[in-house]
Amino acid sequence: MSSSYLPYQQFESDARELVDISARIGDGWELKTIKICSEPETIFLSKTITNHTIDTAEKDSIELTNDVLLDLVGPSEVEDVIDPAVAISHLPTLQQTVCVEYHIVYSDSYEVPILYFNATQSNGQQLSLDDIWKIVSKDLISSNTDRWSLVSQQEHPLLGRPFYHVHPCHTAKVMGKALTVLSCEQHRSETMSSNGGTNSPNYLIAWLSTFGPLVGLRVPLGFVRAEE
Repeated sequence: MSSSYLPYQQFESDARELVDISARIGDGWELKTIKICSEPETIFLSKTITNHTIDTAEKDSIELTNDVLLDLVGPSEVEDVIDPAVAISHLPTLQQTVCVEYHIVYSDSYEVPILYFNATQSNGQQLSLDDIWKIVSKDLISSNTDRWSLVSQQEHPLLGRPFYHVHPCHTAKVMGKALTVLSCEQHRSETMSSNGGTNSPNYLIAWLSTFGPLVGLRVPLGFVRAEE
């Protein structure tokens, strides 16, 4: 596949292959169908991770009284504490378990898949914006790129609820390069093994391997091995 775009028919085919591989390796992707009003039935992929962990701190529930400062930094240092952030830095980093729901939805406008996600606490409450950014790759947050230009919130096109999503404006360009590299590697592998195969790489799996890690979604090596 040389095109950096993905026709809907190929999206359906790649999606079914992804779900088949996922079932074999136990990765949890499911194929969903939905029909909106008079529109033709469409599909999307869904996966829920119930044990995703993010870093959190006790500072959200602590009032920095003198007694608390004494406990945090000790009596010999408390007079030197001017900025509360100094005291906060002494707090231990804890981990919170959250539930993250991922959807892969096809975009007719961009002709590429879009990765949507939402996250809730164990009690079902939506994560705060600060905690949502803890799911996003630290490399993305620390880069010079405006993170809102890559990850933002909008209405889910099929469910009508607010979801975060990886913006698709860069997808075609990135996938053009990724698919070229994958095709060359696959051709080299087939030549060395005298396999003679002509299968193109699965666009959706290649795309997910590229964009999934941006929002905490790792793709198991089983997907890659299944395509070899």
